[in-house]
Amino acid sequence: SYSAGYVRSDTLKPGIGYWLKSQQTSIIGCPLTLDTIVLANGWNMIGSLSSAVSVASIVSIPDTLLSSPYFEYTNSYTVADSIRPGKGYWIRSRGSGRLVLSLAPSILPKRTPAFQTPENFNTLNVGDETGHSQLLFFASENSRINADFYELPPAAPPGVFEAFFAPRRRAAVHPPELKKPLEFPILVSSGPNRLNFSWRVDNEKNFAYILVEMFGGKEVGEIQLTGGGKVAVEDADRLTFRLRVQEATGKLKIPGEFSLGEVYPNPFNPVTHVSYTLPSDADVRIVVYDILGSEVTRLAEGVQKAGRYRTDWSGTTVGGTPVSSGVYYVSMTASPLPVGGQPGASYSAVRKVLLIR
Repeated sequence: SYSAGYVRSDTLKPGIGYWLKSQQTSIIGCPLTLDTIVLANGWNMIGSLSSAVSVASIVSIPDTLLSSPYFEYTNSYTVADSIRPGKGYWIRSRGSGRLVLSLAPSILPKRTPAFQTPENFNTLNVGDETGHSQLLFFASENSRINADFYELPPAAPPGVFEAFFAPRRRAAVHPPELKKPLEFPILVSSGPNRLNFSWRVDNEKNFAYILVEMFGGKEVGEIQLTGGGKVAVEDADRLTFRLRVQEATGKLKIPGEFSLGEVYPNPFNPVTHVSYTLPSDADVRIVVYDILGSEVTRLAEGVQKAGRYRTDWSGTTVGGTPVSSGVYYVSMTASPLPVGGQPGASYSAVRKVLLIR
């Protein structure tokens, strides 16, 4: 149960919600058709009745008591429209008060905060391969948006999937005018190896939104969120993520120098990521060699525009044949395109990587 923190319980009591980890659960007890639940200030985890109750029929005393929608957890935190038997729910209170749950109609006044997604909210869905996913929102602030309303309940117990904007919000709200780019950390719990991101951005004419990948405190990749799209990120448990927002009229940040980032993960199996930056348009060649200097495969080849890039190597040859465990070398050469008839200085770098089957 929860009381300013999680408390282990040996008895299930009516009106109280609990986290229970089990492969299969059966709850047996006497029918419960009416219950008055005492709420404390802040977040409360409540129980249910023997049949489903619409949240619109729940009476709060006083009627201005609640400051959040009702939350349930089914693969992620979602807003509940009903309190269903056998499940626990989160609700935030402005102070001490009571909730009256009844299967019989009530003439008492009801007031539950309604969750509505403003029309100008963009969405970012973060999910793993086991079916867990969390829908996040982001937009510029206006008079209809109350960022506090998008606060999530307290952190779930260890091992439970969660994704949110720090500190614990479903929504990132930024000013309507930006003097400089802003970044909102995205935190993901439970350590999935692969994350799937999908998005819908509708106000891209005014702002540019970028999903930034971080490794070891350094930026290793950027994904610009425009329109609708999706991307899968491998070895996500080694990365951290941020949502960057900037004026759409401003150019995306151009790197100041050529660089070949650290190859990660290293050692790796089955996939490693290679990030690199180009301060100007250049003819780029990234090749993987074995310890004898023989070419294994090419990860990039040709002219690319200035920017930040990431490519992956899955431990195979150019023909797709898996290579054996061992040390390999990732070599990058970049020749800037001539500007004003004058070619720039070429860049080259090598990174060592270990493949372990």
